[in-house]
Amino acid sequence: MEGYDDVFLLEKHLVEPLLGSCDVAAVRTYDGNNRPVFYDECIASLFSPKSIAVVGATDRPGIGRITLANIKGAGTKAAVWGINPGRKVVLGQPCFPSVKDCPSVPDLVVIVTPAPTVPAIVQQCVDIRVKAIIVISSGFKEVGPAGKLLEDQISASLHSTRYTRLVGPNCLGIHCSYTNLNTTFGSSECTPGNCAVASQSGAVICTILDWALQNGIGFSSMVSVGSMLDVTWAELLLYFGNDPNTKFIVIYMESIGNAEAFMAAAQQVTLRKPVIVLKAGRTDEAAKAAMSHTGTLAGSDHILDVAFKRVGVIRVDSITEIYSNIMMFSFSPIPRGPNVAVVTHAGGPGVISTDTIAQCGGKLATIPKSVIDSLNPLLPKNWSMTNPLDLSGGASPECYQYVLDALSQLEDVHSVMAIVAPLSGICPGTPVAQYLKQFKDRCPDKTLVVGMLGGDELLCARKALIRNHIAAFNVTDITARTITAAWNYRKTVMDLHQPPKALPRLHDHWKATSTVNELLSTVQATGRTILTEAESKTVLEAYGIPITKTIPTRSVEEALSAANSIGYPVVLKLLSETITHKSDVGGVLLNIDSDEAVRLGFETIKMNLQKCHPDTWQTHFLGVTVQPMINASESLELLLGSHTDAQLGPVVVFGTGGKLVEVFKDTAVGLPPLDATLVEMMMKQTKIFKALGGVRGSKPVDLDKLMAIIISFGDMISNHPLIKECDINPLLASSQRITAVDGRIVLWPQSTSIQSIPKAVIKPYAYEFVRDITMTNGAQITVRMLRVDDCAAWQAWGKLATEDTAYTSLAMESTKAQRFNFARTTRILFSCMDSFGIVALDTPGHILAGIRIIKYSHAQCVCSPVFSMEQIGTELFKHILQHTCHVASHYTRCSEISAVVPLTRHNAPWAHGAAMAAAFEAFGFKADPKSTSELRILHFPLSP
Repeated sequence: MEGYDDVFLLEKHLVEPLLGSCDVAAVRTYDGNNRPVFYDECIASLFSPKSIAVVGATDRPGIGRITLANIKGAGTKAAVWGINPGRKVVLGQPCFPSVKDCPSVPDLVVIVTPAPTVPAIVQQCVDIRVKAIIVISSGFKEVGPAGKLLEDQISASLHSTRYTRLVGPNCLGIHCSYTNLNTTFGSSECTPGNCAVASQSGAVICTILDWALQNGIGFSSMVSVGSMLDVTWAELLLYFGNDPNTKFIVIYMESIGNAEAFMAAAQQVTLRKPVIVLKAGRTDEAAKAAMSHTGTLAGSDHILDVAFKRVGVIRVDSITEIYSNIMMFSFSPIPRGPNVAVVTHAGGPGVISTDTIAQCGGKLATIPKSVIDSLNPLLPKNWSMTNPLDLSGGASPECYQYVLDALSQLEDVHSVMAIVAPLSGICPGTPVAQYLKQFKDRCPDKTLVVGMLGGDELLCARKALIRNHIAAFNVTDITARTITAAWNYRKTVMDLHQPPKALPRLHDHWKATSTVNELLSTVQATGRTILTEAESKTVLEAYGIPITKTIPTRSVEEALSAANSIGYPVVLKLLSETITHKSDVGGVLLNIDSDEAVRLGFETIKMNLQKCHPDTWQTHFLGVTVQPMINASESLELLLGSHTDAQLGPVVVFGTGGKLVEVFKDTAVGLPPLDATLVEMMMKQTKIFKALGGVRGSKPVDLDKLMAIIISFGDMISNHPLIKECDINPLLASSQRITAVDGRIVLWPQSTSIQSIPKAVIKPYAYEFVRDITMTNGAQITVRMLRVDDCAAWQAWGKLATEDTAYTSLAMESTKAQRFNFARTTRILFSCMDSFGIVALDTPGHILAGIRIIKYSHAQCVCSPVFSMEQIGTELFKHILQHTCHVASHYTRCSEISAVVPLTRHNAPWAHGAAMAAAFEAFGFKADPKSTSELRILHFPLSP
C-alpha cells in the first residue's frame, strides 16, 4: 500500500519481526544473500514442506485416494509417502505402516482416517517432532461430547510440545500454488495469484475457487481451517502478512477464536495488506447453525463490527461481495483518495452509482471547467457536463475514449468507474472495453472498475476486461460499493495510525485503582451487585470524571441538613441498593427549593416506591440522595456507558443521552483502552457530534475535555473487570462544564470467578512495569513500557537520534525517519500483546533510550535496542536491560531473551555495533555459535 510499504522494507542482515500472535510469530534473520536463516518452521511446513506423509492413503475410491492423488498431481517437489499398514505402494508412491516408519521425519502429515484413530496418530507425530499436521477427518466437537473428547486428547498431545502445529480437524486441506501443494480432496487446482484465502468452511473455498477459475483469478494459498483446534487466525494472518506472494487476504469466519490474538495480528497486517472478512452468524439462527458447524459459540455481531473497524479489517456480508473484492484487489491498485469519476451513457445507473458512492464514504471528483469545455465539441450536446459524466444514450464508444483521455490527465481523480448498459446497437461493449484497457495501461496508478450491465449482451466485453485484469461486474451498486470499500480501507488504516492528540490525564493510575478496588471489593463482599448512585459516583470521581455533589441521607433531618449545605434548589433521588432506574419508580424530584419541599419530597419518593413495590418497598428504600440542581437549559444530554461482550470483553458506549436514549438510539461503540484518535472516530459516528460543535448560536463543548473523560472512562472499565455494566446518563455537556449527573454501576456476582469474566480484547497499559531509578549522579530516570501518548516524546527523540542509533533498531524500517515514525511503528508495539517497547525517560519526560521486544516462539523473544552506548553509558544500559528482562519474563512467559547486533555497516566494521555487543556480553548475554563476523547473536536466560 502506497505510503506504508516503506515501513516494511528490510536491510539484508537485520531481523524482521512479525509482531503479535499469542504463541508464535516469525522472526527471520537474513544473511548476505538475503536468505532466511531461521523462522517458524512449523507454520511454514504447512505451505512448503520438504516431505509429506498421508495417513489413510489408499487406492480405493474415497477421500484417502483423492487426497494422495491431488498431492501427487499438483507437482510438489516434496517427497510423498503413503501411510497404510496394509499397503506397500499406493498410487505409485511408497507406503509405510506408520509415520514412525518413514525414511525420515515428515515435515507435513495429512490425516484422513476415522476420527477415533486420530489422537493416537497425532501423538505419534508429536513423539517424532513432525512440524505440521493437517487433519481432514471429521467427527469431532461438531458432533457432540464424544467428538469433543477426541479433540481434548489431541490438544493434550499438542500442548506437550512446541515443535508440532495442527490445522483442522474437519477441514478440506491446504492449497499453495507457489509450492505446487494441494493437500485437499477437492476437484479443482488453484492457479498462482496474489490472494490468500482462509476459511472455516471447505465448501466456501470450493465455491470461491470455482468462481475464480471462470474469471482467470489465482491465489497464493487457500487454507481450510476446520474447527481450528490449534493454528489460529492470528498465526495465518501473520504468515500471509509476511508472504511476498500474498497481496491481500480473504477470510470466511464462523467464530473468531482467540479474539485478542486476532486483533493484534490484524492491526499489524492491515497496515500493509487488506484483510477482508465474511463473518457468518449475524442472526441468532445463523449463529446457532455456525455453532453446529464448528462447535463454537458466536459473539455479539455488532461489537465484532466495531472490533474489525478498530484494526482496519474490511467486513463484507455476502459471497458476492467476497467475489467483487477478490476481483477488485487482484486487478486494481488501492485508491489513493476518495475522488471517483463516473463515466456512463446510462443516466439511471449513473445516479444509482452516485448514491452508492456517497452512502459508502466516497465522493465524486470535481472536473475542472477547462476539461468540460474541451470535451463539449467531442460529445453529444445533451451530455451532463458534470460528474457523473453522463454521455447520454446516443453516445458512441469513442465518447468513452475522449472522456478517459481527459481523466487520465487529472491528478485529483483517484478512481474511475465506467458503466456500460446493454445498448449494443448504439454503443457496443467490445470497443469500449478496448478503450478501457488502453486507459488502464496508460494510468496504472488510477483505480478502474467497470460495470458492464445486464446479462449476455455485454458478456463478451465483460470477459475481455477480466482477461485483461480489469475488474468488471454486471451490477451497478456492487461496482460502486467495491471501489468505495477499497478507499475506505486505506482511509481507515491511515486514520487509525495517526499519532493521537496529547490530552491531560484525569487520574493517577495507582490511586484510582486502589480506591476503586477497595470499594468494589467491599460492595461485592456484602453480596450486592448494584452500587448506589453515591458509590458509583465515587468510582467515577476516582478516575477524574466530573460529578455532581451527592450526599446520601437516611432521614428527613439528614436530607434537610444536606440541602442547606448545598444550597437551594436541589434534586432528591431515591437511595437504593437494588433499584437503579430511579425515574421508573418516581424516585427523582427536581427543583426542590425549600425545607418544606424537602420534607414533602422525601415522603413523596417513599410513597411512589410503595405504589410500585407495595410488598417489598422497605427492602428497596434506604433514603434519598441530595444533589445540586443544575441548569441544563444550555447543556446537551449525553450517554457514556459500558457493557461486557461475552467474546470481546468490555466496550464503551457514547451517544445521545436522557430519558429518550432508547428511542433515539444514537450511539457508537469503542473498544478500550482508547486514545484521542479513537475517541474522535467514535464520536463522529453519532448524530449528537455535530451539536457538540455548537448549533444555532450555542457555544461549542470543550471537545478535548470530553475526549479526556471518555479515555479515562475506558481506562476505568479496562482496569476493573468486576464492573459488568456502567451508565452515566445524563452526562451534561455545555461550554461551561461537563458533569456526570447520574451514575449506575453493576458488578459481576460474587459467585463469578475472575478467570471467567471476559477481559478487554486489547490489553490495557501495564502500569505494574513502571520503575523509577536514581542514578549515581542523582538523576531521576523512569523506565517503563511505551505508551501510545508518548508520540511527541518519541518523535522529538527521533530528531535528536543519529543514524547509528537508528541502525541498531533491528526491525522493519530502512531509514532513520521511518524508524522514528511513531504512527507506523510505536502504536503497533503498544497494540501487540507479545511485542512491546521499553523506554527510559528523564524527569521532564524526554526519551533517552528504547528497546523493542518481540516474542517469536513459546520460549524465546528478541530485544532490539534503539540507542547509542556513547549517549547513555553503561549504568543506564544496565538498568534498561534489567527492566527489559524483568518485563519480558512476566509479559511473554519466555525462558530466553535474545539480541541480534549488526557488526558491520556499509560492508565495513562498525564500532558502534561492536560496543553494543560488548555491553550485552558484559551484562551476561552469551554469544551464539551461529554468530558471524557481520552479525552477533546473543542469548540470556529469563527467570520464571
